[in-house]
Amino acid sequence: MTDAENGPEPKIEGEGPDEAKEKAGQLKALEAERRKRQVLGDEVADLRAKIQDLTTPQKGEDEKELTSAELRQAVTEGKLSDAEADDIKDRQRERRADQQIKKTVEDTIAVRDVFNKVADEVGRYLVAVPDLEDRESPSYQRLRGEFSKLVALGYDAKDKRTELLAAKMAFGGIERLESVSGPEDRETHQDVGGSGSGQDKPSGDSDGWPKDTNAGQKRYYEDLISKGMKNKKQAVEELEYHRKKITQRQAKQQHTA
Repeated sequence: MTDAENGPEPKIEGEGPDEAKEKAGQLKALEAERRKRQVLGDEVADLRAKIQDLTTPQKGEDEKELTSAELRQAVTEGKLSDAEADDIKDRQRERRADQQIKKTVEDTIAVRDVFNKVADEVGRYLVAVPDLEDRESPSYQRLRGEFSKLVALGYDAKDKRTELLAAKMAFGGIERLESVSGPEDRETHQDVGGSGSGQDKPSGDSDGWPKDTNAGQKRYYEDLISKGMKNKKQAVEELEYHRKKITQRQAKQQHTA
């Protein structure tokens, strides 16, 4: 296209021909620079996408981490700048820290779940064998003997799981124990409570425990309450639930005998 077809260069009022041409040239240079930067920006965006692909795991794959050697090689080959390599290192460190925090939380939850399960089962033994409160009773001595054997073998004396294992060794499985033993002629608050809202309140002494709860059972559940593992209402309901199950199993056995 000729200059005639394009028309004359734009002339800014108050400026001479040379000044107008200079301004027009500057505008063209700025436009060229803008286009150059746009192209460069597109290239940077493409490079960042490639970096993201390098550090993001594909579906079904483990998260891939680039080693320091791999990052240095990428910088040497011009695939990454020093700043981008440092950014990848920082993100990888943050990801490792997040993974460690997640694992710690999951482990804590798992330990808490195990503790709750073990504590519940130990509580059932205390209900099924009420004379465990008496340190002179044969039941207590039997449990103590098994517990001492386990500790001598290296089991942790402070671990509730050791206590539960000793109870299993001394008295057998809790299901079998609840079906053949337990307090006789005991009634839960559901059996003796009146109608209406009164059935929701545990019968028993003034401190809110069922009337036949012994001191050992109270100490056991009060320890769980103090640790935040249960509240008083849950402890009372658990005691009464286990006693009701024992009563029902004994009644069923007597009926089928």
